[in-house]
Amino acid sequence: MEKNVIIIEDEPANAARLQRLLKSIKPDMNIVAVLESLDGSLAWLRKNPHPDLFFMDIQLGDGLSLELFDYLDIQVPVIFTTAYNEYVMEAFRVTSIDYLLKPIEHRDLERALDKLQKLEQAAISNQLHQLPDVNRLQGMLNPSYKSRFLVKQGQRLLTIPVEDILGAVIRNQVVYLVSRNEKRYLVDLTLDQIEKNLDPARFFRINRQAIIHLDAIKMMEPYFNSRLLVKLNPGFEANQVVARERVSDFKAWLDR
Repeated sequence: MEKNVIIIEDEPANAARLQRLLKSIKPDMNIVAVLESLDGSLAWLRKNPHPDLFFMDIQLGDGLSLELFDYLDIQVPVIFTTAYNEYVMEAFRVTSIDYLLKPIEHRDLERALDKLQKLEQAAISNQLHQLPDVNRLQGMLNPSYKSRFLVKQGQRLLTIPVEDILGAVIRNQVVYLVSRNEKRYLVDLTLDQIEKNLDPARFFRINRQAIIHLDAIKMMEPYFNSRLLVKLNPGFEANQVVARERVSDFKAWLDR
């Protein structure tokens, strides 16, 4: 569904970068206006309908965009963009769903938009301004996913960034992480624990033995008993079968 978006940003280069990233992730988003100041934003929003989503730089040349909430009844989601992290609590006391630090990265923006979609599906976004518990709201909107895992390689301990991981598997009751360079690393976690610490937008638990990243998939084909056979990156060593009860969710995950 097309969304109308307003960007409030006083640095043209940052506004242009954000527009490019948005178009690459959500081409159907309609950027209605790019506003550069607090006063200009206030005047524009008093004369025009509010959008479906705001992107707001917090510190503008003539004040804080947070001041808009003192003059306007803003009830739509806001994603704040800023070079500073000192306003995070103030941001979550209004209708903010995320707080992105500049320079904004593609993966962070994608995660924020995924979060918005989940909130909309759960019919939460239209009630954000009524939630009294800021800490609980932050926990709902900012699930804590790992950025790296501690693994074993022989007698050594290493850290593997999540960006380098293609999934996790169980072999002979031992859990391994599978890396993009086709290596496997022993990890002292259960597959359930790993699943909870990975972003579900990027990783999927296809059965009791494997979690995979989209990039790990080489080919898929129908398998007997209404299942799917997934041919994976060589680091997994063996192809995997998607459990029958997970096939429908797996297809929906692929078709995002």
